[in-house]
Amino acid sequence: MSWSTKLFETALDRHGHLAKRLPGPPPSLPFGNASAFLGGVNPWEPVARWLAEYGPMVLVWLPTPAILLSDPQLMREVFETRRDDFYKDSPREALLPIVSDTSAFIANGEAWKERRERHPFSMPRMAPWLDEQIAASSMVFADAASRFGSRVDFRAVTERIVFDAFATMLVGETLGDGAYADFRAISDEAQHRLNALIPELPALSPRFHLARSRWRDLFSGFVAGGRVRLPQSPLSPEELAMEVGNVFPAGVFSVTSTLMSTLWLLVRHSSELERVRGALGELGTSPSWSALWGCDPLRHAILEAMRLYPGAPLYTRNTAKDRTVELGGVALPPDTPIYVTATAIHRDPRWWGEDVDAFRPSRWQKLEEARPLGSELYLPFGRGPRECLGKAFALTTLLAATATMLRWTWDFADEEHRMGWYFAVQVHEGIVASAVAGT
Repeated sequence: MSWSTKLFETALDRHGHLAKRLPGPPPSLPFGNASAFLGGVNPWEPVARWLAEYGPMVLVWLPTPAILLSDPQLMREVFETRRDDFYKDSPREALLPIVSDTSAFIANGEAWKERRERHPFSMPRMAPWLDEQIAASSMVFADAASRFGSRVDFRAVTERIVFDAFATMLVGETLGDGAYADFRAISDEAQHRLNALIPELPALSPRFHLARSRWRDLFSGFVAGGRVRLPQSPLSPEELAMEVGNVFPAGVFSVTSTLMSTLWLLVRHSSELERVRGALGELGTSPSWSALWGCDPLRHAILEAMRLYPGAPLYTRNTAKDRTVELGGVALPPDTPIYVTATAIHRDPRWWGEDVDAFRPSRWQKLEEARPLGSELYLPFGRGPRECLGKAFALTTLLAATATMLRWTWDFADEEHRMGWYFAVQVHEGIVASAVAGT
């Protein structure tokens, strides 16, 4: 008998009471339901399918028991009201060599609270600082029109422009091809570790270690030279350098994904595109952050794009390591993984209507107040105290980018379009694009 079969049969024997209390897909030897995630399947897809089929609290075997959750009240308990009964495990081990142990993204308990409170994105002057970045970010995107002059890979080109915009806002200049190559080498290692069967193994790639060393030295130099543009925070120079570098892998891919979703959907829906362009035309050539966020057609288009294609489609928590935790009337063993997918919630017709799969920004005219970012039924940035720390930074980039790039005439050849999974982000693949500046 293989080790995997023994492990699964042991789990079935020890936790059989869960199968009596919770519905779920029937498991099979030796990996339970884990085979559904093999073969290049996007991990949120089987999760969303099982939630739709079996209900809002589902038991799966991976091969030990795990819980899939879409019940709004139980999610509130996990993310907010009873968060001390749960902690963030995955993807901590996979990302630890990538973003460092100083990152609030993978910390827990008091360490998480302390790191989040001291992060520059939590400082009181963050809001006026972001308003100052609209012009700088917009200029990066305006100067990038020529990169779409011929048929190009939409994702690759957009990602590089977002990378340059992040650098301009954070350190006042773009970083060049070498730094971008190092950033991608670090990110590729993260992707490998996120997909690995044993993500806690040491990173062995020499290419990764050289890239990481150069990347960290780069931002140490910016900090030493007083060239980091973020609001002052209590972080030490070493901590600040690490956190500035961490912003890139934490945000470039998700912002790229949402920017692509918004542009692609608007171009495919001409009436919505003209509505947004008309509203932007009334704002003049250099609108402020508040003017852009106050532009209803633009904001609603971005909100709707994030509903249909949330950049972060999957969130995880584990029950406490040292005790049984009750959830939904069921006693869950210590360290039980819990998976929540925004995709299942954002596309549930019970909450969003029968046209749930349609791109309809006008739905937000009635829904926005009841379903703000981070609410029970709308969580593109997560929810609760651990909602994405960089949300405002990401939205600033998205506002500047979308407003600027919608001035161009776009052409998409998307016959091979598909959704993929990279660095725990839902990404668009296979779209070929071209654009001409000025509409």
